[in-house]
Amino acid sequence: MYFLVFLDPWVKLNFRPVCFGARDNQYGSFNVPHGGKIAAVKLTHLSGYVMCQSGYPSYWSFWGCGNNPAVKNHVSVTITTSKNDPISPPSLFFTYAGGAGNWAELPGYNSYSPEIILPRFSPYQVTAGQELRVWYGEDFAGFTEQDNGGWVCCNVHALYL
Repeated sequence: MYFLVFLDPWVKLNFRPVCFGARDNQYGSFNVPHGGKIAAVKLTHLSGYVMCQSGYPSYWSFWGCGNNPAVKNHVSVTITTSKNDPISPPSLFFTYAGGAGNWAELPGYNSYSPEIILPRFSPYQVTAGQELRVWYGEDFAGFTEQDNGGWVCCNVHALYL
């Protein structure tokens, strides 16, 4: 008798929810439990909403600015090191206004997706215990964040090579 075992290739990086706000340097941080090379990061929404412009209920979303026509098909989430060096997504995914505010177009995802995968073009080496941060893109860039609002909590997974 044979049994097929399917292993989930994604490794959970956080022990408690990682929460981040949309303004005033309110990034969420966590410490990587295992060293190795990361090829991609997956964020899974747990609770909360963020928005890029207060006063428009349709702009609330998990990862961006909902139905805002300018960024409707984009997400605004950046993963960085503790020194705020961006890790993911790669700059080639930033499409709105030349990347101002860190708005990225990720094929197959939008700001309402229950989970998003932030890819890398080359693996990123992490060490056990290393701090990484999750930022709302406009907050990270310090770009038009004064009218942003909300908090999001998520789980963070990595695809190790």
